[in-house]
Amino acid sequence: MSSPQPPHQQRRSAGDSKKSTPPSTIVTRNGARKAKIQTRAMSVTAKPSASVVAAKKKAQQKKKQMVDTVIKDHYQIAMESKTKVKGCTGFVTEPRMIEHRCLWDDNYPECPERLISVLDR
Repeated sequence: MSSPQPPHQQRRSAGDSKKSTPPSTIVTRNGARKAKIQTRAMSVTAKPSASVVAAKKKAQQKKKQMVDTVIKDHYQIAMESKTKVKGCTGFVTEPRMIEHRCLWDDNYPECPERLISVLDR
């Protein structure tokens, strides 16, 4: 005689263990309420918090205000410099400036001879 199986244990065949279904991703209305998930239907009746309403009002007020933008004309400085009276040009030297030479190019134009010729003029 075979004894009946207890109700909490079920008999499974060898192929049943391979066919396990993944957990369902469907959320029911009751499940959403229990998990405190806000659904679209619940969000229609929900009222925004006072801080959100205040932030929206502040953003709308800021949007309505006109902002004066100062645009600078960069060519205005050049136009004003045409009317200035030009004076003499000064040239300041130091004896060590004559010692400067490019070590890797003998034909480099910035050489001591060029500076000496300017000073002689």
